[in-house]
Amino acid sequence: MARKSTKYQRRFARSFGKLLVKEAKKNLGGRGSGKLKGSLKAKVTQKGYKLNIALTGAKHNEFINQGVSGTKTSQSYKDEKGNKKKSSFQFKKMNVNIGAIMKFISRKNIKARDELGRYIRTKSLAYLISRSVASKGIKSSSHMSKAWLKLKKRYTKGLMKAVQKDLEEDIRKEQQNNIQ
Repeated sequence: MARKSTKYQRRFARSFGKLLVKEAKKNLGGRGSGKLKGSLKAKVTQKGYKLNIALTGAKHNEFINQGVSGTKTSQSYKDEKGNKKKSSFQFKKMNVNIGAIMKFISRKNIKARDELGRYIRTKSLAYLISRSVASKGIKSSSHMSKAWLKLKKRYTKGLMKAVQKDLEEDIRKEQQNNIQ
């Protein structure tokens, strides 16, 4: 008898996807903008008997997850198996977008002083920060991988229960069809 129903498996996949997104948002902490947290979603697709759960997010989600290697230092992240891997993203130039850094400085109201105690102009501070970010890189958060590693056991147990319920339902339907 071929397995026909995947109702409980789909239901479990949707609820697990929501749990995975919640955990990934928690792992982000204060990293990234609020736009990134708001954009994280789990999409469940079914092709034949195969269910896929895909985590999607804003364009910069992968940069925050894997980190970005600088020109002088390299960054690494944890993959979904828990192995440490080198980031596939890297800064090529010595400066990053100064306009974005200036917006960040004004939004966070950051001020800096020189050795004489005078305030540094915002544009100069943005240049210094961008040069530092480009050389050191952006540290990875591994928020998606950490969420998966934390919830992996719960996933296997829940999926086994869902498959069991689907099989029981298929057997019940088959028995009812045979009786009639």
